[in-house]
Amino acid sequence: NISKKTMVWSKLFQCIFVLLVVLLCGGATVVLSKSVIELKLNGVKSAGQVISSGSRHLKVKYKDEFGKEHETSGAPLMFGNLERDDVVEVLYLARHPDEGRVNTWEELYMMPVVFGSFFLAFLALLILLIRNIIF
Repeated sequence: NISKKTMVWSKLFQCIFVLLVVLLCGGATVVLSKSVIELKLNGVKSAGQVISSGSRHLKVKYKDEFGKEHETSGAPLMFGNLERDDVVEVLYLARHPDEGRVNTWEELYMMPVVFGSFFLAFLALLILLIRNIIF
């Protein structure tokens, strides 16, 4: 037999926890999306060369517009069957040439989509909690 006071505190805790997740996922979605948009609109394109490809890492070297060499890395599962010496397109911002990213859908958009999906799912859960439809 659970008291009414205990149930209210339990519901409050659930709502606060889900609200925090909504805020974190929403914030991450906005920050990551802004970064991708800026990179796509203002990014400098460079040809990169795969220098290392393994089951857990992928390293690509590229040169900025001044000829200085940089490296970037990513998860190899996102890039298909890339092998050493393959050529890929790298995007970087002129003010941060050392922060290049391989220009693929997965590398640029995967994380905003994942966080955006969690944001929508937890927002729906919060609405259901507040309306007393669940729990």
